Amino acid sequence: MSPHFKDLLKKKKKNQKYLLDRIESALNDLRESPMPESLGPLKSGPLKGTRAYKLNDSSRILYSVERRNGEWIVNLLRICDHKNVYGRD
Repeated sequence: MSPHFKDLLKKKKKNQKYLLDRIESALNDLRESPMPESLGPLKSGPLKGTRAYKLNDSSRILYSVERRNGEWIVNLLRICDHKNVYGRD
């Protein structure tokens, strides 16, 4: 987990507690999945190379996936709302 992602998670815990269960479930899904790249669509444009896991209609977890030594590495980048990911509501 990147330091930026950890900071965002702390803020969500304080400000949007209703999302906390969904975030924890998403992190578990990403951790346990044999193919984490299948859990979020690949982004293009400025977000090229990242994926967005949908938490609800307005929130996403941005992440990237790489294969290292035969294992999947999931890089958690940020938690943000739909507008920050796509530039529109």
